[in-house]
Amino acid sequence: MSKLYKNKFINKRYRVIPKLDIETSSLPTVLNSKGEEVFDKSFDDYYIPCTRGNAEIYYYGKDTTFGGNGRDDILCAVINSYSIGDDVNEKLKDYVISSTNNFTNGVNAPPNKEVTVYFYAKDIDLFAKLLKAGTRGAKSIPPSSKKNLPHEREIDKTVNYKDMPKDWWKEFSAYGNNISKKNHISAKSTWSYIFNEFSNIVKRDIVAEAKSENYKTTHYIHKAGLWEEFSKYMIKEGA
Repeated sequence: MSKLYKNKFINKRYRVIPKLDIETSSLPTVLNSKGEEVFDKSFDDYYIPCTRGNAEIYYYGKDTTFGGNGRDDILCAVINSYSIGDDVNEKLKDYVISSTNNFTNGVNAPPNKEVTVYFYAKDIDLFAKLLKAGTRGAKSIPPSSKKNLPHEREIDKTVNYKDMPKDWWKEFSAYGNNISKKNHISAKSTWSYIFNEFSNIVKRDIVAEAKSENYKTTHYIHKAGLWEEFSKYMIKEGA
C-alpha cells in the first residue's frame, strides 16, 4: 500500500491516485499463485493531485536525506510553474526544507519551469491549501480503485478525434430531442435510450465498453470506428 496514503497526516484526508500513463487503462497487476491477475501491492508511485500549478505531491522518504533523525516523513511537491513555485517558497519559507529551483535568476526564469519543494508531512495542510490539493473521494476511493484510472478527457483529442465533427453535439442534440418526443421518453433518459438502441443495432454493449475504457460513450463510438453508422442512426431516427 502507498506510503503516501498510509501517512497519518494524509490518510483519508487528501485524494491519493496512482501515477499512470494517460494511455494506461488498468492498474498494475501481478499473477498470484493461482495464475490470477491481482493488484500489485508493491506499486508505490502515488501522488496527491493539486489544481494550482498542476502540482503533484509525492512521498519522498524519511528525513535522513536532509540530516534529520530518520523518523519523520518528507513529502515533495512538484509544481509545474516557476511563478507558483516562487509563491510557495516565499509564503511557506519557514516550512520549506529544500527546493530545487533557484530564484536568483530573476524575471528571466522560464515561466513554466518545474519546481520541486520538500517539506515535512506534518505540514501537509499548509502546502495542500496553497496548492489546492484534491480532497474529493479521499475517504471513499482508495488509491488502488479503478476510479483513479486516467479518464478519456485527459487523452489528446487532436489525435484520437481528429475526424470527429466539431459541431456534432449541436446537430445530434436536435436529433436527440426529436427522438425523445417520438418515443415519449424523458429528456433525462434520452441518451440512455439512444445508446441502448444503437447497441442493439451493432450488437455490442457500447456503454459497457466505453465505461471499461474510461471513455465518454460518444467518443468511444468514434474510437471504435462506428461514428458513420451512429450518425446514420441519429439522422434516420431524429430527422
